Amino acid sequence: MTVPASQPLDRIKPWLDATQTVLTIVGIFAAAIWFFQQRSEKPMVKVEHLCSQRALDGVSGTALVAVEVRVTNVGKVRVPLDAGDVEITQINPQPGADLLEAKLKTLDLEPGEVDQAYFRVYRIPYAVKTIQVHTLLEVPDSGRIWWKPWTWLNRTPLYWNLLSSYDLKSTQAVNTVSEASN
Repeated sequence: MTVPASQPLDRIKPWLDATQTVLTIVGIFAAAIWFFQQRSEKPMVKVEHLCSQRALDGVSGTALVAVEVRVTNVGKVRVPLDAGDVEITQINPQPGADLLEAKLKTLDLEPGEVDQAYFRVYRIPYAVKTIQVHTLLEVPDSGRIWWKPWTWLNRTPLYWNLLSSYDLKSTQAVNTVSEASN
């Protein structure tokens, strides 16, 4: 009498089922890890400085310098931004002389949205050769990780930071753009 061919398969089948179950669970965990590493829920913005200059009619030796800060949401989630800071500093000649410190407006950006966070025109003498524009925006909920409760109270915020310089020309109109993204 011969042994039916299905009998050895009956002994292996539980092991194959267990192996399939374990591999399915490992695959689900691997997909979850991959998803969280993509960080699609992470806010991402691009910060731009746009500076332009014009000669001031009737006043020799003085320029009108327009400083604009634009913020673009380049991520996939809404980004609520608290009022950040902008600082304009004279760096040539006599580095470090502050010209202005101001607050940016509060923004709430949907994915793909661009908004003007700051715009102002200044009268700057041509004796100032170079200015530096510095923008600082706090990353929303930075330092707080939902699965690590100890980070909820003791957090160190992260910032989007852009620092750019702009050379003033004595006679011509100039436009420059500096940008940074995370």
